[in-house]
Amino acid sequence: MKIRQVLHCAWRTYIAHFGALLRGLLLQALVCLIALTPLLFLSVPQAAPLAWLCPVLFVLLVLPMRQNAALALDCLLNTGVYPLLAVVSFRDYGRKLARSLRQGLWLLVWGLPCLGLTVGMALAYNLVDVFTLMRFFMSLGGGKFTQGLLVGFAIYALTVVVLLVGMAFLSWRRHGDARRLPERAVRGYRLRLLGANLVGALTFVPFLAAVALIGRGYLSQLVAAINGLATGSVTLPPLTDNLYLVGIAFLALLCPLLPLKALIPAAFAQALPWKKAVRTEAAQA
Repeated sequence: MKIRQVLHCAWRTYIAHFGALLRGLLLQALVCLIALTPLLFLSVPQAAPLAWLCPVLFVLLVLPMRQNAALALDCLLNTGVYPLLAVVSFRDYGRKLARSLRQGLWLLVWGLPCLGLTVGMALAYNLVDVFTLMRFFMSLGGGKFTQGLLVGFAIYALTVVVLLVGMAFLSWRRHGDARRLPERAVRGYRLRLLGANLVGALTFVPFLAAVALIGRGYLSQLVAAINGLATGSVTLPPLTDNLYLVGIAFLALLCPLLPLKALIPAAFAQALPWKKAVRTEAAQA
């Protein structure tokens, strides 16, 4: 099995069935939006506790749907037909829920460094005064604020890499379950799995490039605000407009490529020679 063959299979399927894959992605996004609807209760103080239904719906609806999506991609690769309604099927729901919970817990373990750093930065940005943040980044950068920001970004990027490695292994497990492959089927192919997922991660490049440009603009505004120290006051630039731009970039540059990224581990699971090896051993016996 060669990575080139896996990528060719994923690309060919993506091009041939782009419309069906995009409809499947929209259906998954709709289910995610349904799971997020309890957040609307936050606008009403008396009903705000009902917002806790959001994580409950996410577990009950979104996680099993991920298993369904893997099954749908497996069917597409095998038959050339994408079963759209299978994405929201409740067939064998209990087993899918248990499996997705187990994989979700492992993803949480892989993502703890990234999650902890993200929450810490959000709290610091909203609760810590500007001068304390400046001193922190200056100490991180050896006395230079801009260099400290770059070091902080590098540390955060490292935690994202750890999360991506975990996602690669867990993504394989989901698609392997769709093909009823045991865990040992990937033995000897883990480096190829990481290589295939690394290529799949390139689908994020256009979006990340746009985010980098937006972040660069925000950083320029931030540096300009810090240069206003001479006036005796510093006002941090608002994030709202930049977040809108990030949202537009997500819809235009990332969403159309997400089906291709999902197809790569599905094609990898299909290309594993496990069943062929089992048949050979059975024939020799």
